[in-house]
Amino acid sequence: AEPRRDLLQRCMTGLEEAAARQATATQALALVQREHDVVSEEVERSREALEQKQAQLQDRSPLDKLQRSIRHLRREMEGLELKMGVAQHARWGRARAEAEER
Repeated sequence: AEPRRDLLQRCMTGLEEAAARQATATQALALVQREHDVVSEEVERSREALEQKQAQLQDRSPLDKLQRSIRHLRREMEGLELKMGVAQHARWGRARAEAEER
C-alpha cells in the first residue's frame, strides 16, 4: 500500500505542478494577446493616417493637372501670337510690294 501511496502522491504533485505551469502559460499568453491587440490598434491608426495623407496628396493632382493645362495653353497662345505676327508681317510685305508696283 505504501508504494501506491507514494506513487499517488507523486502523481498528484506532478498534476499540481503541471496545473501551475499551465496557469502561468495561460497568463503569459493573455499578456501577449493584450500586447498584440495594442500593437494591432497602433498599426491600424498608422495605416489610417497614411491613407489620409495619401488621399491628400491625390487631392492635389487636379490642381497639378490644371496648372499643366494652363502652361500648355500659354505655349499654344505664344505659338499663335508668333503665327499672327508672321502673317501680319507677310501682309505688310505684300501691301508694301503692291504699293511699290503702283
